[in-house]
Amino acid sequence: MALSSDSTCTNHLRSATKGYETLALKPKPHKSWPLQVQEEGKSCILPEWSQGKWEHLHIQGGTLLLKDHRNFKTYSAKCVNPKNWVHQERFLLYSRTHCGDEHYRCVWLKSRGDNTLEFQIGKLAMRYICCHNPLGSFHSKFEISEQKT
Repeated sequence: MALSSDSTCTNHLRSATKGYETLALKPKPHKSWPLQVQEEGKSCILPEWSQGKWEHLHIQGGTLLLKDHRNFKTYSAKCVNPKNWVHQERFLLYSRTHCGDEHYRCVWLKSRGDNTLEFQIGKLAMRYICCHNPLGSFHSKFEISEQKT
């Protein structure tokens, strides 16, 4: 990305890549999941009906990728349900954003038909506490309706 030498956007600016000053933007390299999350996530798989690609969501095994277009964030999350987990629709996830924020969150998944998935993502939570309240502490709700690919 090139910048001009002043606010005119024309002085010393020849193209998008050649100018008075140039910047090269590079994505942060992906970090591996913390060891505790890797261990806890080995046996956690999200429901079979939720697997696949949706409009802003991709679920594969126990991993979820969400592109939140409202907040301009991409979330990667790994299911880390503890042993003897009793909830059928709620799952504890360890999530991270493309900006590097990492938190435990609870996600609620509900099948609303062959091509409709409803889900809610909970507020930031302490580990293992977020899903124990039957009413939950959810603040964002997304409804996705699309053919699976």
